[in-house]
Amino acid sequence: MYSKSYRRVLGAGEREEILDPLGQLDLKKVLVLFQKISVEHDSSSEPVIAPSQSWMLYSWNVDLHQEGKLPKEGLLVETTVVQATALYVFRRFRILTPGEVFASAYGQYVLTDLKKRRMVKIPREMIAMYADPEFDAASIIPRKVKVTQSMTFHQTREEFVDDNGHIGNYFYVDFLREGLEGRGPTTHFDIIYSKELLHPQGFAMAKTQGPQVAFTFWDEEQKRIHTSGHLSFLTEEGPFDTIKKL
Repeated sequence: MYSKSYRRVLGAGEREEILDPLGQLDLKKVLVLFQKISVEHDSSSEPVIAPSQSWMLYSWNVDLHQEGKLPKEGLLVETTVVQATALYVFRRFRILTPGEVFASAYGQYVLTDLKKRRMVKIPREMIAMYADPEFDAASIIPRKVKVTQSMTFHQTREEFVDDNGHIGNYFYVDFLREGLEGRGPTTHFDIIYSKELLHPQGFAMAKTQGPQVAFTFWDEEQKRIHTSGHLSFLTEEGPFDTIKKL
C-alpha cells in the first residue's frame, strides 16, 4: 500500500549536513535532503509505476525560515503527497519541530518514460488516492520569467548529470550562486523546468540583481527557455517578501 505521508527524525549528522558554515540553512543541501526523503517514501511503499518510468521534477517552490537558529534536537523531516492529476503529482516537504516549521517546500513532479524521454499520464490508482479538489495548485506553481540582462554563456558539465540522464536541479543552484557571494542567507527559491538541459550542451544564463534575483536559463541562441525562477535573501530589515508564501 502506498502511504500518503512519510515522516522521520532528522539525525544529528543530517542536521549538520543541511547547514552552511554560518549555521544557516543551505538551499542546495536542503533540496538534497528533500529528494532523499521522497526516495525513502517511495521505497517504503509498493511501486505504482513501471520500471521504465521515473519521476522528474518540474518545479520547486521553497521557503527557508532563517530568522532563528535550528534546534539541535527534536527535528523532524516529512513529505506528503498533496495532489495527483493526470499529468502532475505535488509533494509538500517540511523540516520542523512539533511547534515550529523551519523549511517548507512544494515539489511538482511529472512521470516520464525514460526510453522515449516523454511525459506519461499518472496511473489512475494514484490519482484516485491523492486527487484533492480543494488543493490550489496554481498558488504554488512558480511563474515563468524572461530575463535578458547580464547574459553569460556556459557549457554543461558532466558532473552535473543526474540519474535521469539530464542536468540535475542542483546544477542550477550552483550556477546561480556564482557572482552572488556576500548575500544574506537564502529565504526563498522557486524554479520551473520548461525544457530539459542535456549534456553536452551550451546555454545562456541571465539574472537580475538586488535582494530578489530573477533568473532565466536560455538555449545558446536565446530562443527557448530551459528554466527560470527567483531567489530571495535575508536582509538587515528581515526576509525579503517572497513571490509565493507556502
